[in-house]
Order: sequence, then C-alpha cells, then structure tokens
Amino acid sequence: MSHQYGYSFIKQFPILRLLIGLVLGILLDYYFKLPLFAVCLLSCVSFFCMIVYNRLGIVKQFAYYWLNGVAITVFFVCLGWLTCHFHNHQNHSNFLGKHYHVGNPVLVTLQETPIEKAKTYKCLVKAEALYRDKKWQPVEGTIILYIKKDSSPPTLAYGQQFIINNAIQPIEYRNNPGSFNFQQYCALQNIHYQCFAQSATIIKTPYYHKTWLWNWIVVMKHQVLQIIRSNILQQASASIAEALLIGYREDLDKDLLKAYSNTGVIHVIAISGLHIGMIYGLMVWLFSFVKSSKWKKLLKPVSILVVIWGFSLIAGAAPSILRSAVMFSFIVLGDVVSRKSSLLNNLALSAFFILLFNPYSLWDVGFQLSYTAVLSIILFSPYVKSWLFIQNKLLNKIWSLSAITISAQVLTLPIVLYNFHQFPTLFFITNFLIVPYSGLLIYAEIGLLLVNKVPMIGPLFGSMISKAIDLMNDYIIHMNRLPFAVWENISISSVQTWLLFIAICFTIAWLIRVKHQWLLIGLSAWLLLTMLLTLDKISHKKQLSLVVYNLAKVKAIDIFCGNRAFFFGDKPKEIKRYTMETQINPARLLNRVDKIEKLKFASTQSGTILSAGNRKICLIDSTTMIPKIKSGIKKIKVDYIIVSHNPKMMLSDLASVFEFKHIIIDGSNSRWRINRWKEEAVLNKLNLFIVTENGAFVAQL
Repeated sequence: MSHQYGYSFIKQFPILRLLIGLVLGILLDYYFKLPLFAVCLLSCVSFFCMIVYNRLGIVKQFAYYWLNGVAITVFFVCLGWLTCHFHNHQNHSNFLGKHYHVGNPVLVTLQETPIEKAKTYKCLVKAEALYRDKKWQPVEGTIILYIKKDSSPPTLAYGQQFIINNAIQPIEYRNNPGSFNFQQYCALQNIHYQCFAQSATIIKTPYYHKTWLWNWIVVMKHQVLQIIRSNILQQASASIAEALLIGYREDLDKDLLKAYSNTGVIHVIAISGLHIGMIYGLMVWLFSFVKSSKWKKLLKPVSILVVIWGFSLIAGAAPSILRSAVMFSFIVLGDVVSRKSSLLNNLALSAFFILLFNPYSLWDVGFQLSYTAVLSIILFSPYVKSWLFIQNKLLNKIWSLSAITISAQVLTLPIVLYNFHQFPTLFFITNFLIVPYSGLLIYAEIGLLLVNKVPMIGPLFGSMISKAIDLMNDYIIHMNRLPFAVWENISISSVQTWLLFIAICFTIAWLIRVKHQWLLIGLSAWLLLTMLLTLDKISHKKQLSLVVYNLAKVKAIDIFCGNRAFFFGDKPKEIKRYTMETQINPARLLNRVDKIEKLKFASTQSGTILSAGNRKICLIDSTTMIPKIKSGIKKIKVDYIIVSHNPKMMLSDLASVFEFKHIIIDGSNSRWRINRWKEEAVLNKLNLFIVTENGAFVAQL
C-alpha cells in the first residue's frame, strides 16, 4: 500500500482505531476490576471533551487535534469496559448465584432441544425465578442441565418452562495441569452452574417462553437435520453432511473428527466464511440470469442479505459465521451505492459489532482463527499468488486457491500451536482437494433441501451425497494414517505465542517491503523465542514433581522426573480413553514428557512407600492394613500420604503410624468417606488436601 504524506496507516482504517480501544477496554475489565463509577465518569469526561473539540474553531481544532484523538480512544476504551462489565451476568443484581441456596426450587426455560449423550440428555436452561421465603423471586442465569436416562425419557421442547428441585452446583475446574478449563469456557458463555436431575423430579408447567426469531431458528434447524437424516442413511455420512451444511457436530465420530483436525481440513466442517462465500456466490450467479431492471437493483441485495443472515442464524450464529455475514453484508451494500469499501475496514467493523454484542467472543478460538485467517489472506495472498505466473485460466484459478490456503496459515499458525498443540503438515495437499470438493458437497446439500419432497429424487440425491462423503472420509482417513501427517506434542506458552506472532509478522513484512528495522525486530523476536524454548527445555530436564490427578472414581498419580513420567494408579483399561486424552496426557505434554515408565516401589504392611528426590510418599488404598503401633515405637516418616479407593480406616490410625506433612484424598474415594475424614481432620488438626474440592495436587519434590 503506497504511503501518503501526512496520511498515516491508522487514518486509512479509522474503524481499526475504534476497535483497538474497544478491545483494550474489554481486556481491562476482564483482567482488572476497576470501579464502575470511575469508568462511567471517565467516559462522560471523554465524551464532553469530544463535544468541546467539535465546537472549537478550525485553527484551535488543528492545534488541539491530539485532544480529540485521546478523547475518542478513551471513550471507546470505556465503552469496551462497560460492555464487558454488563455482559457478565455475575455483575447483575438478580444473578442466580447471589440468591440461590440448596433446596430452592428454580423455574427455568428450555433454550434448546435436549441433546442425547451416552448416559444423559444435555440441554441449556435459563433461570427465570426461584422460590424463596414463600414467594417466587426473579433471577437470571444459564444452567447446563443433565437429565439422567431412565424408562421415561424427557418430552421437552424449546421454550417450555419447568421447575427444577435438584441441587444446582457451580461448574468446577478439575485443575489438572494443562487440561482444558471447562469452567472458564462455560463462564465465557455466561454459564456458571450445572444440575443433574431425573425425569421424574422435573415438574413441567403449562407455560412456554419463546422468542419468534429463536423459535424459527430451532424449527428450521430441526427440519434441515430431519431432511439430511431421512435421505442420507449412513450415520457417518449424515453426521458429516450435518456439519458441512449447518455446523451441527453433535453426531460426529470423535476419531473421524480428529482425522479432519490432523489433516488440516477441520474448517470445512466448522461453519465459516467459506460457507457464506459460497452462498453469496450462488446467489450472485442466480441473479445473473435475471434481466436488469429497477426491481433487480432492489431485489438482489435484499434477497442476498436475507439468505446470508437466514443461513447464519440457522447455523447457530457462531462468531466465525457472523463475521462473514457482516463482511459480505457490507460488500452487498457497497455494490448498492456503487462503492467498494476496504476489506480491512469491513473486517474491523464486523469484529467491532460482534464484540459489542458479545465481548467474550474475544476469547473464542474460532473467533481468533477466523479473523487471523481472513486478515492473513488479505495481507499476504496477493504476494503469494505473485510467486507463480500461469497463463492457463484453470491452472491459474487452482493456484489462486492454493495461494489463499497458504496465506491463511501464516497468522493462524501461532494460535493453532498454542491451542491444539499440533500442526497438520499435509494441510496444503489436503486443502487443495478437499476445499473445492466440500464446496460441491455443500451445493449438493442445498439442492437436497430443495428437492427432498420430490418422489425418488430426494433419496437419489441423498444416496449420491452419501457416497461422495464416504469418498471424502476415506481420503481424509488415509492421509491421517501417514506417519508424517501431523506434527504433534507441541507446547508453547502465551509469551512464546506472542513472540512467534511478532517474529512471523516482521519477517514477512521485511520480505515484502525490505525495511531493515523490520528485519531487526523479526530476528530479535526469533532469537528471544529460541532462548525461551531452550531455557524451557533445560528446566524441564531438571524437573522433579508430583501430580495427583483430580479424576472421578479414578486413581492416577504421575511423578515427573526430567522428560520421564512414572505413573501409579488404576490400570489403563480402567481409565476411559477420553479421560486419558483430556486430563492426563495434557499434563505430560505440559511437562515435556517423552517416555512413560512404571514406578518401582517398596511395599510394606503399612502401605506402599515411594522415594522421589528428598521426599517420601506413602500410598494407601483398600488393600492396605494399618497396624496399631504401641506408644514409644518410632513413627514412619513420610512427606505425603495419598489415600485411594476407600480404605476402611480412621485418620487417627494414620497419625499413630506415620509422621507426615499432608494427607491427600484423591477422586477415587466416595463422598461420604471424604466427609467423614474432613470432620476427623478438623478435630485432630491434620493437613487434609481433597482433590475433588481443591483441584489436582501438584508439588515439587
């Protein structure tokens, strides 16, 4: 982009300056809780300064131009802070958590159709009121409701109101090192509570609370799913078809989903700009057959906007698709007024409105990947495309698509490495074929929606789509089985991620503009990143730590020694694969483990004694017999006692045999035994650490 004298980069994209202020305000509220009064006062002062500036003469405006800039920035920082503050339900006076006590019946409204899981039906409900002091009190809050499967499955529909009598519990974080923080994930969606209930305990009311728009979305989404399931009979094919068309991923097989992720084509089954772009292209193509008239000038943009936003809402209104819908809306409106707006301005404006509506989208990985991918394409695809000059139109089109694929990886790479700890090495090959192929499948599914009621045609279409999806799945699975398909076990910190961003951006900027100061910044970032990675590797080679995992009904203990993990606990077949992948393996990845070994220990009548570094650890379980030691006999010195699988003992028995610092109660013990031990620990003044309440136990040895 050519430089204009006196016309800075930020002035070419004014929305970007407003967006930066908004984002800064959101971050300030999330990480630093400032007084509400102070922020409101600051926003009023900045707004007053803007008014005063605009009433000054031209000469004084030129002299104090900086004042207006500061006032605008401060105002939008305050706007971001206030938006984030009031978006958080916990800051509202009628928040459920400020009024609920165990035993209070809660009136709720079902927000979605229940989703069937292995042992439960899962659904989101919105708290409307709770019964307290012999009256119903209005409250606010969203709850994840799990209804246990029994002989009478729930017959609940969107908008239905019913009463929950079961205890509502805060969503807890297991705090296993490196594991996914489900509590934080839910909190960023304003969900802070969960409830486990049975169908028989739910009291239905004759009342419904629906919004016409969301009711339409639920009905349309249900109809689309029914059309797909009734015409595509293969379960695996139907689940991919659902994800391809409207982003419904509840039926996807986990292994197949992982294969799509490993090969770098997960975006084709996650609703994104690709889908909106194809819908937009289809609508433009259809209107190309309509003769020009004054009706076409009005009908074309209105029809495109209605279809784009209707599709976006049916697909769940995810941040990635909202961003695309807003961007294409500005493109459509630009065509109406015969003006081509800046893509970067459109991108910034769409992000501005999405964050204004939901500031927590800033922490959504899909939102981050979506924006960095589009920004990367806008900035770098013209330069990547210029690498090759191809005269053949078809080959040039293929190369243009490949250039977009390569460009999209540039700024998304740090986010992918940080969040998913892997990089698909075959993304170029797989995207080269799958992106256009999946595009044809999306068009075919749209055709299925149009002809599904035509006898013979609907099932025929469904059968063809099913076979086409099977072919795509086979290709993805085959590519995933290649030994070099994915670069796994990557672990980088947030600081290292930002350094990688800086290093990539300034290195590429130097290649494009050849400014030596940019090269200096880029090389400095690469050097600092290399130093941090090296120091991190050295420190982990010297590590010696203990982790007692917080897992329900499971005993799992790791001792990390250098790059090795010594495991002691239940047999691998007794630990669910999902638990191993989401709770234990992330801790090993975080600690740079490349080898897992069995513990060598010494068994005694009083339990299993482990020695690690300068620490001694005693493992007690249901097979351990605690002997009664006579007074005067020297106690066994240990640092930690780990209790598992409900041993029949009193803590006083342990105190009579061992001299210890902490007793650790893991998740394999029953609740009633834990409660009994808690009471005993208070009476005997013993240091008790309960992982189900305090999270995983982590100690340096």
